[in-house]
Amino acid sequence: MVSQIYQPNEDVFIEGTIGNCMYIVDTGSYSVYKNTSSNSKGPKNQVFNYSTAGAVFGQLAVIYNTPRGMTITASSDKNIVHQCYKIDKLGFRAILMEIHENNENNEDNEALLNYIAVILSS
Repeated sequence: MVSQIYQPNEDVFIEGTIGNCMYIVDTGSYSVYKNTSSNSKGPKNQVFNYSTAGAVFGQLAVIYNTPRGMTITASSDKNIVHQCYKIDKLGFRAILMEIHENNENNEDNEALLNYIAVILSS
């Protein structure tokens, strides 16, 4: 897990790009934009905002090995620090394995971990 600071209005990631990591909000606010046209440079609508410490985004591209479905941008507020923790696929797997080791007797967790392992290996 790596700490990353973003400047105001800086893109964390852009819709359509390959996702190889996920993010956990530490501080700041992040806007979620979805392209509303077939043109990738067309207009984007803000559809959501992450501002709670501990909020997670970008995980779907990591789990399902798909391109990013939206653009995430640090807010324009220059008075706050926009900081996230970045977790790559290997780090995500390590977290899942730790959960597995701590909950070996929980069949639901084991089934979920097996499912995620299959997805990540493809």
